[in-house]
Amino acid sequence: MRLFITAKGKDLNAKPDERFGRGEYFQIIDSKSKEIIEAKENPFKDGAHGVGIRTSNYVIENADAVIANKFGPKAAEVLKQAGIKMYLTEGETVKEIIENFNNQKLQEFK
Repeated sequence: MRLFITAKGKDLNAKPDERFGRGEYFQIIDSKSKEIIEAKENPFKDGAHGVGIRTSNYVIENADAVIANKFGPKAAEVLKQAGIKMYLTEGETVKEIIENFNNQKLQEFK
């Protein structure tokens, strides 16, 4: 499964970013291999409006599930409509978050 996580860096030891739409970096992770498929600076973080929706559309095109600290109502609705599963962050690093996901320790956001 391809996981989308916003983080404060580009590697697995990066801390998760508390912001979904305005997080510093986007990471796409393969949950089975625990490897980064893509890590890049968030192109939407400095936008004036609609950042959560644009980030949600990016997730829809690139991942199967998203893990974040919180979701805005508009972003959450876009993700729900697309059938993207949302989970709440649990862990100090991206690596820990992936482990918690694989061990089914993350709470699903509904």
